[in-house]
Amino acid sequence: MLPYATVQRVEIIDPAATVRPAPPSSVQPSPPAVSPQQPPRNVANGVRTDRNLIRQLNEHAVETSRIGANTFRLEAYLWHDYMPMSGPRTSRGGRAMLATNTLISTNHVGIPNNIRMVKQFVIYRDQVWVSNYTNEEIPHYDESQAAYHMERISRGGPNWGIGIRVDVISQIIDTATNQVYYIRIRNVHVERVD
Repeated sequence: MLPYATVQRVEIIDPAATVRPAPPSSVQPSPPAVSPQQPPRNVANGVRTDRNLIRQLNEHAVETSRIGANTFRLEAYLWHDYMPMSGPRTSRGGRAMLATNTLISTNHVGIPNNIRMVKQFVIYRDQVWVSNYTNEEIPHYDESQAAYHMERISRGGPNWGIGIRVDVISQIIDTATNQVYYIRIRNVHVERVD
């Protein structure tokens, strides 16, 4: 049987806003809280050095999660764009890191409208890039898979360089039950696109 994500009731004010956990109703540990009230350490481009947050994320994130009738896993693609016409450059020559996260229903049950990808956490050593997903629509290259895949993008990430390996965690909310989940993929290679 696949492991389930740790869940807790949350109050959703705005899907793009920070999720604030409601008072605990059981003995389950609280998921990590990321909110404007917690001043992050050494923030630049949404990057913070925060071993406590990384520990909490790793405690609550799972590789697969059962939500309703769906079993989900995460795929991620991260890159720096070095194409000549790609816009402003970083000190290392490429653009800021970009990330595409894909939530996949592995049992080929269509993803219901109440499932939302809200926030991405990219972990590299003792740093974490925290980013809300953009509202961009990402075209599906294989329309037969569209019902089983949900893709979101984050822009403006850190300049950690190319060729490194990172862990990516996506914060998922089931708006029908107000439960929050953290789904992870480990050891993702950061690419260079020319």
